[in-house]
Amino acid sequence: MVDAGGDMWLCFALRSDLVIGSNPPSTGSPPIPSSSVDPNLLSPPISTPILPSVFYSQSTPNRPVTPPQNASSTPIRDSASYCLAQETSGYFLSAMPPQQFLKIFLPISKGTPRCPNSKGAFASVLSADKEIMAATARAFVDKLVLVDTHSNPDAQRDQLAPDISVYAADNVPNDDTKSDFSKMELFVELRFAKTSDPFPSPEVPDRDNPKVETPFIISFPPKYTARSPFRRATRPMLAFNMETREVVFLKEFWRADVDGMEKEGEIYALLESKNVPNIAPFGKGNDVGDHKTITHTLRNEEMSLDVVARHLVLFESSKKLVSAIADVMEAHQHAYFDAYVLHRDIEDDRESCLHVLTWTVLRFTKHTCSESDLSMFLRAFDEEYEDHEGVEGGDLKSGFLATREIPRVVKFDRRPQLDALIEELTETFAIRYEKPPSTKDLQALEDARVSNVPESVISNLPALSHRKRLDDLATASWLVDTFRHHLDADPWSLSDKAQGQPIGIGSGKKRAKLEPHIPHAKSQRFSNHSGSRVPADDRLED
Repeated sequence: MVDAGGDMWLCFALRSDLVIGSNPPSTGSPPIPSSSVDPNLLSPPISTPILPSVFYSQSTPNRPVTPPQNASSTPIRDSASYCLAQETSGYFLSAMPPQQFLKIFLPISKGTPRCPNSKGAFASVLSADKEIMAATARAFVDKLVLVDTHSNPDAQRDQLAPDISVYAADNVPNDDTKSDFSKMELFVELRFAKTSDPFPSPEVPDRDNPKVETPFIISFPPKYTARSPFRRATRPMLAFNMETREVVFLKEFWRADVDGMEKEGEIYALLESKNVPNIAPFGKGNDVGDHKTITHTLRNEEMSLDVVARHLVLFESSKKLVSAIADVMEAHQHAYFDAYVLHRDIEDDRESCLHVLTWTVLRFTKHTCSESDLSMFLRAFDEEYEDHEGVEGGDLKSGFLATREIPRVVKFDRRPQLDALIEELTETFAIRYEKPPSTKDLQALEDARVSNVPESVISNLPALSHRKRLDDLATASWLVDTFRHHLDADPWSLSDKAQGQPIGIGSGKKRAKLEPHIPHAKSQRFSNHSGSRVPADDRLED
């Protein structure tokens, strides 16, 4: 980029074979010695390519996951994302002064005459068009070809069209004016004036009138992009609304284009009409023109929400964490019972809030659980294995519910209400994985009622406990009321903010001891992120 003051900045992506390596690059130029490169600026890839089985097997790509089993305290990260980051490390650079770029990547050989009067050489071309700018830049590059590609985008790379594409002399695309990132050594974006806009500016259609569009500014590429081509390719990002001058949440995705499948904007409108509480304020959103897949089964949609949320694991206190989950489940309750909008399955959705709460407080609050036990508990939430029906999982979570293992083993420091909440939720949701009362138990309950046995005695009968918990699950307000009851009780600390807990490497013996007591645990297997199946004991072994 060249700003109005005559200073030039280069924004480029760099191929690794031009930077560091044991083999000379294709241009014939000698490799840049690693000692001349700032290690904080660039480092070569250190991982092997990601296997297709890993690429396509990530079921929830953007959520925090449990660290590897050999980690004592590792930042939260998705394993496939981490591998992608490692693989592409050293391929991309951001803006840097041209003198630094030339010194590191195009060092002047001994005996090369210096360019006379080079200071301010670019200032005279500020008013020139891009073709002249590209021609001027060619004078400073040897064995590379600079091509004006500002009007000829690469169809395989989101229609990106750099102002100048730089190719090796023997690797120029057949169409020498085309942007081709697969062959490009680096690219340059030019900024001719302070008013130049280096950001993509999508225009999001209005929910009520799609012909009315609102411009947004985003930074490209988005931070989070779905990897699998078999899903909705959701791209969430922060964006600047040019009308309201506020930063908002924006996402682009592909939805199923079938009868009866509402647009997300229409679902938000329905929730708003039913006064569903605790939902994000809808901004703009609708189908993007006539953007459809070739098969006409998916349609492109964009939408914004007029709020920017904070990640759940950055909670300021455990009470605020529990309150946030309660708010979500209150919205879920009214969406289902008032607006008849359901995410998946009412019982699964409700049970999920317990798993979210349990995982988060285990991972980010102080408790009595040992590091090895914590590792075992956390891995239950990431469990997955393959069988003839495909990728399966969740058996260990249901097992921990049925055995009440987590509330029995784990106590949270000076937070008795958190202990009580998790214990009560576990006790109720466990009913989904227990055997129903026997005929003998049911008859005992009926006999007790006929005989006018005191209620204090009847309440301890297994059949009554089973029936009460089933009734709770079917009650609209039970879950939220349970959360609110414990939130209203004292004491709750207001200063126990999120703090990552150390995680041990786990214990295969501990799991083997627990496994016989866990329903459906006879053949548990975990993914080793290579597409094969690994017995659980092998994965958790010390």
